[in-house]
Amino acid sequence: MLSGALVLFLAVGAIAIDGDVLVRTPKGAIRGTTLISRNGRTIYSFRGIRYALPPTGERRFKIPLTKEDDLHPVIVLFHPGAWFAGSGQSNLAGPQYLLDEDVVFVSINQRLGAFGFLSTGDSESPGNYALKDQQLALQWVRDNAQHFGGDPNSVTLFGSTSGGASAQYHMLSPQSAGLFHRVIAASGSCLCSWALNKDPLTLAKRQAALLDCPHDENTTSKEIMDCIKTKDTAEISKSFRRLRAPVPSTDLWTGVFNATEDKPSCPQGNDFIDGPISEDCLFLNIYTTK
Repeated sequence: MLSGALVLFLAVGAIAIDGDVLVRTPKGAIRGTTLISRNGRTIYSFRGIRYALPPTGERRFKIPLTKEDDLHPVIVLFHPGAWFAGSGQSNLAGPQYLLDEDVVFVSINQRLGAFGFLSTGDSESPGNYALKDQQLALQWVRDNAQHFGGDPNSVTLFGSTSGGASAQYHMLSPQSAGLFHRVIAASGSCLCSWALNKDPLTLAKRQAALLDCPHDENTTSKEIMDCIKTKDTAEISKSFRRLRAPVPSTDLWTGVFNATEDKPSCPQGNDFIDGPISEDCLFLNIYTTK
């Protein structure tokens, strides 16, 4: 029995490409064949097009469902690590527990430490780059989740410590509106004292000093950033241990107010202090059982 499929015959509107007959739809291309009418006219034939999910198993004796009706909720993880360490890689944040349920799981990597948050408090280096990375990843999830069986209209942000604070920052950001629908913030909040840097320029000057860049009271933001941008990724990464020594790590790289976009480079997430360095960490992992 052919169920949930249709047969479509057209006299016009199809595209012939290398002998194949194709019609492009929002859901992708549909391949067809040709037939000849009684009077010799070419007919483009598209048979067995599924328009609903098979009414079998748990869907027996129920109303018909499309693929969009059967999408799973999406859970997006912002990893912990005080915004200077950690990673969303699968050995640290894998899908083995969550994917016993009907969900799609996404873990995100973003820039860390100075690469994610260095701010001079003005347009030279506005900061919040890591939060902007997360925001762009959420846009990707919105645009692509359905191709992995995920429902873009049911996205939950989840994070602990700095990951929880990140999730709450997106609750406050107008630019993140509509990209998610629920938040689970564990052991971290953007209201915590460690989650907001109220004096980013002072920290930027400390970073500059460790890199032998201008940093006195008369140094401008432009002079600081012009020098820091000449330093390679490894040099900036290795300076973090000395930067961290005088103060608790939670008083270091955090969000700032009134930030805009920029694109400094970034180290590999899980080995931030001394490990292998990568110029590109803007990637995510997605897991689905669909």
